[in-house]
Amino acid sequence: NYSSLDIVAGETTHGYIAEYADRIYDMTGDATLTEDEDGFVLYTKGNVCEVVEYKGDATDVVIPDGITAINSRTFYDNDAIRMVFIPASAKSIGDYAFSCCKNLSQFISYSESCPTADDGNLLMCGTEVVAFAPAGVTECVIPNGATGIRNAVFESCLNLISVKIPDGVTTIGDSAFGG
Repeated sequence: NYSSLDIVAGETTHGYIAEYADRIYDMTGDATLTEDEDGFVLYTKGNVCEVVEYKGDATDVVIPDGITAINSRTFYDNDAIRMVFIPASAKSIGDYAFSCCKNLSQFISYSESCPTADDGNLLMCGTEVVAFAPAGVTECVIPNGATGIRNAVFESCLNLISVKIPDGVTTIGDSAFGG
């Protein structure tokens, strides 16, 4: 009989309870999980502030200043969003964060860690392509210097006809071009 359970994403020790878990949070100490007035669900602990879910209905989404990460699947399959503004404070973006957002047309990023490319249709983190804005786009050019394409970046981009990938790309994630 457990009074508490230590669960780690992907673990199978406790009857597969967390094998497919995307979101497990350490709620010890000063950690909080809150929803703001714009529909952002935020996980905060110490200097970390992550957007973990979006429940809002805005078409132009302005991610709040101070956010350090956009978690996996935060905007997954959200057909309402058209444009996303990334704050300067953003340092990382999780897999599938913007996958299957068929009406998303542009990223505007103020983050040096996560800049845009291809006229705002691509979002990078370091040298990896982490997201694509597919609305109205039939061709994409991944910039020289890119080394990877994350999971499901181009998933369900039904109008996309051509993706030009430079020689430096050595890793392509699962379902990067799934559809």
